Amino acid sequence: MYATQNLQNAYQMSTEITEQSRETAPERVLRLALDLPNNDPELEKEAERIERLLENLTEPLTETGAELQDQLAYAMESLLEGIFLLLEAETSEDFDNACGAVLRCHGLVQDLQESLEELDQVSPLVA
Repeated sequence: MYATQNLQNAYQMSTEITEQSRETAPERVLRLALDLPNNDPELEKEAERIERLLENLTEPLTETGAELQDQLAYAMESLLEGIFLLLEAETSEDFDNACGAVLRCHGLVQDLQESLEELDQVSPLVA
């Protein structure tokens, strides 16, 4: 039964990945936006989580933690720029370029999150 469940999960993941790879940049941005919390309790939880993360950023960091913090700041700045580009897009080419910028930032943030999870288990990021 366990093996069957694993096969079903793997099939579902591969189907989702295939569907996602067929998406255009605007479709993917829209899908990611729709995945954001959409009710008050979820938004409050997300705000509390972000607040805790920000509190942790005020603590002294190790060298690795400081590097990750710099990368995160860059990714967030780029994400904000991409969002403003989306809002200010005047042509479909501008919009597609802005969607690409937002998706690159989203990928960078995901990579940072994975790195953070891996490094947090290996070495401390906060001094």
